[in-house]
Amino acid sequence: MADIQVVNTDADLSGNTLVTEENAYTITGLHTYSRSTSAPFAVNSGAAVVANLDADKLDGVEASGFVKANGTVALSANWDAGAYEIRAQTLEADVSTGTAPLTIASTTKVANLNADKLDDQEGSYYIDPGNLSSAVAVNKGGTGATTLTDGGVLLGSGTSAITATAVLGDGVILIGDASGDPTTLDVGSSTAITTLGTVATGVWEGTDVGVAHGGTGRSTLTDGGILIGKGTAAINQMAVLADGEMVVGDGTTDPVAEAGSTLRASIGCDAAGNITSGTVATARLGSGTASSSTFLRGDGSWNAAGGGATSFIGAANGSTTTTADTMYGSTAISGLAVTDTIMCTWSFTNSGGNILDPRIVQGSVSTQFGVCSENNINNTNSGVSYMQPAGATLTIVQSNGLTAYSGGGGSVGAGFTVADFTGSYNLGIAFGLVGGTTVWQIQFFKIEGS
Repeated sequence: MADIQVVNTDADLSGNTLVTEENAYTITGLHTYSRSTSAPFAVNSGAAVVANLDADKLDGVEASGFVKANGTVALSANWDAGAYEIRAQTLEADVSTGTAPLTIASTTKVANLNADKLDDQEGSYYIDPGNLSSAVAVNKGGTGATTLTDGGVLLGSGTSAITATAVLGDGVILIGDASGDPTTLDVGSSTAITTLGTVATGVWEGTDVGVAHGGTGRSTLTDGGILIGKGTAAINQMAVLADGEMVVGDGTTDPVAEAGSTLRASIGCDAAGNITSGTVATARLGSGTASSSTFLRGDGSWNAAGGGATSFIGAANGSTTTTADTMYGSTAISGLAVTDTIMCTWSFTNSGGNILDPRIVQGSVSTQFGVCSENNINNTNSGVSYMQPAGATLTIVQSNGLTAYSGGGGSVGAGFTVADFTGSYNLGIAFGLVGGTTVWQIQFFKIEGS
């Protein structure tokens, strides 16, 4: 359908439908609608905007009733945005002094709010300690006190306020008792300790303490030297005593170190005649045990008188054709005392050859204990040998008058001691053969107390 135009008419068309058309059309000219309070026309279009439609009101409100984006229209009453935020880069209040520009109902802290003043005070006011109305507590880095004694020593009390002692008097020091606040101690003066009392522990590092004050008066002492008193003067000291020196006094002056004949003369031991009283202990005269049945021998030992009881120990005999050096007749020996003597009787009968190096041995052919006879026996021979301790060594006594062979000489086998003599061991005879047959026998006896 073509456009419909109604032009150049003042006809009153009220109550009539001017146009009903589904297609677009154009109406030109001025049209006046008068319908009291009813809408003059209805628009059935959807969300499409009517371009260039200039209305005098919006929802019955004049344009002056709306806030404009350019800020030219001011609010005429309080504005409540409800639960919504109002955002802007800068909020500015132009209310005059005397009226608060903001009223805050919430007590929640406003993050990042940088105010110029706090309670009408500049920030510098709060960093000036002179503006504090009370003392800063200890747990806040303060003393908790508003005044401290001039010259007093400050004492901590945990988180409680610091306290101050009274001014210390001359020579008065603070000293702890390991339980609470320290107490005071008067040592006499601020320049010298004169009334300290007893020093129980510690190290003195001042000048040498004089004898009158319980010291030695010296800063060093001879290691191992004997100290000698000198009244109130510094302690005297002797050099280290030499081996055998003794300190001898004369009853009037300092003692001296003496040794040798000088010492013996000083203590009256230079001659037997000077021993005018007392008894010398028997242990000082010789080894062994002194008793009514012993005597002091020339070798410095206490022994029973000779000729003690003789008892049989053991015997062995046999024959051999063995040419190698061999031990025969091994007999167990034990229970001997250091004062006893072993007596050995022996005999050899050889036919058709020679006996080589006959001797008494202990344990094996290599441990010679004593000589039986001379070397190279080619007939019958016999004799008696005695073996006994003499002091700290063992000796062999040849009683048959035969000459000891060069390999023995009457000595004792290596490693056999006096202690071994009184222990447990085996004795026998040893020899070798150069042909023939040897018949041998040996007997051992113990002679007590010889």
